[in-house]
Amino acid sequence: MDIETIAIVSIGVAILIYLMQHTNYPSFDSVGDLNVNTSDPNLPAGITAFARAIATAEGFYVAGSIPATYNNPGDLKLGDIGFGTGPTGITKFDTPDHGWNALYHQLEIIANGTTHAGYTLDMNFSAMADKWAEGDQNWATNVSAYLGTSVDTQIGDFLT
Repeated sequence: MDIETIAIVSIGVAILIYLMQHTNYPSFDSVGDLNVNTSDPNLPAGITAFARAIATAEGFYVAGSIPATYNNPGDLKLGDIGFGTGPTGITKFDTPDHGWNALYHQLEIIANGTTHAGYTLDMNFSAMADKWAEGDQNWATNVSAYLGTSVDTQIGDFLT
């Protein structure tokens, strides 16, 4: 390899490393227990309704969509948890149940205040969209419409 090729490759690698370190992905916590029984009657109705609203807004029910293809109804970016990620950083789950459990887990830790991702019960759907959907306010509109409320409603109204 000549010096120019080495320089170009080095610059490309440096740019890639920089982008990986400075890309702002939505904040999520760990995946939690992937083997939770999703039909557990102790799972709060608000969490399951909120999860279905998120899955709808993310396009999970659309055949061929990334959330459907990756078994990831929340379109979560949790990093490498053993199933890999797609080119956009979206986590791939091996089964839809594991994807649902990861989404339920995210909502449960938001509800009980143990999230480290900056979500709070007093934030409204619009503010949640800033983090969860990288500022896509259509997400907030779709989630709140599914739940029969407005984007200004606090998420704690559904999670507690």
